[in-house]
Amino acid sequence: MSTLGKHPNLVYLYGYTLEPPCLVMEYVELGSLSHLLHYCEDPEIEAKITDGRIKKKLILGVVLGMIQLHAVNIVHGDLKPQNILISKDYTAKVTDFGFATLRGKTSSSIASSVTLDDGSAVCGTAGYMAPELLSSSNPPEYSSDVYSFGVMLNEVIQEEEPYSDQFRKFLGRGPFAAVNYAKLGNRPKINSRTPAFLKNFIEKCWNRDPRSRPSFQQIFNDLKPSHVRFPNSFEL
Repeated sequence: MSTLGKHPNLVYLYGYTLEPPCLVMEYVELGSLSHLLHYCEDPEIEAKITDGRIKKKLILGVVLGMIQLHAVNIVHGDLKPQNILISKDYTAKVTDFGFATLRGKTSSSIASSVTLDDGSAVCGTAGYMAPELLSSSNPPEYSSDVYSFGVMLNEVIQEEEPYSDQFRKFLGRGPFAAVNYAKLGNRPKINSRTPAFLKNFIEKCWNRDPRSRPSFQQIFNDLKPSHVRFPNSFEL
């Protein structure tokens, strides 16, 4: 991880201990993007996080962090709002890169790992996982991070977890019901009031063909211009 340097959009790793096993990382004041989007009850923070200008700043921060990761040949493999931490000045910092673990969740973005018929395992969060990763012959790639980013971008815009409208349908179908649903060509719903440019952009990121997805540098170039406006929450 020393090749990363100290990037403003990556959580900094100061060091580690072996006994007990522990990572010593940068403290980021406001917690995860997921918490701010869905669970925060602080009215001041709520007002900020629903502002389209803040949303754009957060998303561009994630993109810059991912550009740096990919520049040093690191695939995140589990990009999602839970793995984006937010500082008190609303700078987004990507975390949990390169430390993939087998984990489980109990939300509409159900996540963990699954063992395939050939005995191999895939890791990630089902609601954000690129469908091609269900094949053991397809390890995580830069393009699968872009797919996850597209799902997250849609979530940030409309403040709704992916596939939340399908949660009942997924019950009893295992922890990877969401990614199996995506493998059939389905995607999280996009609010009908989402601006056409952002809607089309999200769809490019989660394109069925990994080769058709943009790079994070392309994403930054397309989203950075001042004329690209993110809607405020009350507009959707």
